Amino acid sequence: MKQKLTAYDIDALSAGYQELLANDLECSIDQLLEKVTVGRLIEVIRSYHQLEIYNVSPLWCLRLFDLSTSANDQPFCLYEDAQEELLLVLYLALGWIYERRHEESH
Repeated sequence: MKQKLTAYDIDALSAGYQELLANDLECSIDQLLEKVTVGRLIEVIRSYHQLEIYNVSPLWCLRLFDLSTSANDQPFCLYEDAQEELLLVLYLALGWIYERRHEESH
């Protein structure tokens, strides 16, 4: 999962989310293109939530759970999405995470 993203991929994130992502990756916005990979996006998401990624052809599916949820419990899914593009699923999940963080801080 070390595939580098292109400038087009990075531009799919809003400027505000790019700033938050850069902060999570401990880099500047100018360095995002160098630092971001699909694997690093997953790592950022994992820092906020447990996640489950799977595919049901042709869709990539992602589910987020609270970090404190035990895998042995019947976990309550906080967020769920499915798209044909893995990057879009990851970006939408990051957007949901960042929006939720914003709401919780106000």
